[in-house]
Amino acid sequence: MRIDMFRHYMLACVAAALMVTTACGGKTPPADVAAAPADAAAVEVAAPPSRVDEAKAFMSRALEPAALKEAIALADALAGEPSAEAKLMAARIRLVSAARGLAAARDGGQPALGPDEIAQAITKVIDATEKGQIAGEEGVRIAVAAEALKKLAGVGDGAPDAAKVRALIAETNPEAAAVRLALTGRFLKAREEAEAQGFAAFVKTFGPWVCAGCTEPTDAVAKAPAKDGAGLMCASAEDASYCKTLMAASAEDPIAASPENALVIAAMATIAAGGAEDATLAAALGELGRAREPVVLPVPVALEGEAILGAGDAVRLVEAAPALIVAHVAPGGVRIGVRRVTGPDGLVKLGAGLALADAPVVTLEALAAAEPDAESGAIAGVSDRLASVVAGIAELELPGERGPVLMVIAPGVASEIVAKVADGIRASGPVALRVMRPGTPGEALPIFMRTLPEELETALVPAWQEPTRVVVQEGALDVWAPEGENEGAVTLGPDAAAGLPAGLEQGWRKDKLARLRVRVSESGIGEAELAALVQGVKAFAEGMKAGRVVHVIAGEGARVEDVLKVARHLQEGGLEAAPELTRVGEIWPGARCRGEGGCAGAVAVALSQAAVPSARGLSDKPGDKKEPKEVKPAEPKPEPGPAPSAEFCNQADIRAQMNKQAGNFRFCYERELQLEKDLAGRLVMNFVIGLSGNVKSVRVASSDLKNAKVGECIKKAIGKMQFKAPDGGECVVQWPFKFSAN
Repeated sequence: MRIDMFRHYMLACVAAALMVTTACGGKTPPADVAAAPADAAAVEVAAPPSRVDEAKAFMSRALEPAALKEAIALADALAGEPSAEAKLMAARIRLVSAARGLAAARDGGQPALGPDEIAQAITKVIDATEKGQIAGEEGVRIAVAAEALKKLAGVGDGAPDAAKVRALIAETNPEAAAVRLALTGRFLKAREEAEAQGFAAFVKTFGPWVCAGCTEPTDAVAKAPAKDGAGLMCASAEDASYCKTLMAASAEDPIAASPENALVIAAMATIAAGGAEDATLAAALGELGRAREPVVLPVPVALEGEAILGAGDAVRLVEAAPALIVAHVAPGGVRIGVRRVTGPDGLVKLGAGLALADAPVVTLEALAAAEPDAESGAIAGVSDRLASVVAGIAELELPGERGPVLMVIAPGVASEIVAKVADGIRASGPVALRVMRPGTPGEALPIFMRTLPEELETALVPAWQEPTRVVVQEGALDVWAPEGENEGAVTLGPDAAAGLPAGLEQGWRKDKLARLRVRVSESGIGEAELAALVQGVKAFAEGMKAGRVVHVIAGEGARVEDVLKVARHLQEGGLEAAPELTRVGEIWPGARCRGEGGCAGAVAVALSQAAVPSARGLSDKPGDKKEPKEVKPAEPKPEPGPAPSAEFCNQADIRAQMNKQAGNFRFCYERELQLEKDLAGRLVMNFVIGLSGNVKSVRVASSDLKNAKVGECIKKAIGKMQFKAPDGGECVVQWPFKFSAN
């Protein structure tokens, strides 16, 4: 979003400027002044009052970019005059022209003054003050203003005196107006860069004006809110009015206390400081009015400890404008509300209960028990709250996009809960879901949750093309082959086995490759696992012509943070940019590419509703084509053996195997403990071990846990176990569990 700021600032009177320039520095004397005799003695003549008057008039008139060169010529002519008043006017014109040039540089076109000309104008003012050509209070103010513009122009080293600059910008004089004008241009340019390049660009561009020495995001978030005078524009934090605003906002709202948010609040107040309207400042105040438009704070909630996606590789797909509505999903519950908005006077007041910090909390227990409406699919506590927020902001004049909803997901929340929240949001209407990008403050991950919109699926996925499915589960990432036959596809059969990526476990259905598996260590999904996953996706994409839509499914024991990490990496980090995905704004409305070329390699659907393929019948090697075997007569059934009994059990082996699986059993309990904080009790499982050591049957014998999912989860875990063969007959086991939060 471009903010055209300076087109109408100080409309220039080029003819007047040229007239004054000629009078001050031209070779033709005014018509009413007689030429001196050739032999007359040299006499020092003061600058005619009319020239200074013209300069004063020039200062109160327009200064279009096209008139800046004439303004500099006028200043050079005035500087050559002997009077102190002429030199003062020369310095002021140079300052205002340099400030106007700095501000105009953000327009994207060629400014009338180039960087060298701006630097030269500022340097001449500094030279004049150092030589004592401008004395008194005006000289002091002009020296401070010149040093401030020098910093903004990036000329030389050092920094201006923070306290003096702070005092100057609250005044009403041309040099104060020049500094405010340059700061305004810098602020608005920083906002534009933040939209295109991320919040780090804002920090580097404007951060030093709020926080001395802040050039990196980590510096700014650490120093910006400090009360010790670290800020360049906040040398006296207790006295500066905008610093008081910042501290008050942080005290009343923990969201504002986020360092990134504090930096934006401080920046807004800095460019709005002072500003009594008079003829000299009228045009500058018009620009300041535009800079005072409310800004959506970059971070919707304090996210310390909640960075679930990680910075990873460079962000390639970015949002052009922030989503106004936020759904915060954390172990403490779910809140849906409006992001905080700030202006130069602090936080903008929202309607009752609209702000995210004031939103009612829906507990995870209530969400787990909530059933979707049979007709609309609405989820109580989610769909109705979102509808209320949308209605509440309908009449408010707020920045930001109102269509999308940004999901901020904390680690440790069960995938089922996040999926239910996403379903409840989608049931409220045609909204786009985004996910907060921790590690890149203020940025969002454009991503589809649960399903791909029907109209987009029609546009992206031809009828003959099948998508790729990736299942994220505890200990593994599975890439499944397309179910149908894609046009131009080559079946990956036994001949292709040797050419498949190394390190990927192969799963075959007879002579067709069905699955590639990436093993995940206890340390979690890292760069090596993601790289191997990409190789698996490429194998199916290149060989079987799988489409660029990838469904990322949460399998058994999957963490939501892992599902999102995989989805983000496949969408914009791992696969080469796809030509069919160059229409970024059409696929992800409001998004754009950062940098040159394409930025998306796939369209990821996170927590997809697609079914998890069955692994039954898979083998690790291609099946051999064998001749049909001769059918033999059925052998008589053996006599039934003894009934299952505990006396046939290998007790030592059973204890050893059950202890090995203790972590899985504990996971079954702790996953439900997130939803029910008081969950505790005793559970007894009954299972039968067959003659080969496999588990033939398993059931919950008894339980006083008020949650059946714990027993079902443990039942699945035991059913997959393998024991030593019983001695004499099938072994029956009664195994007790006792669970408590401690």
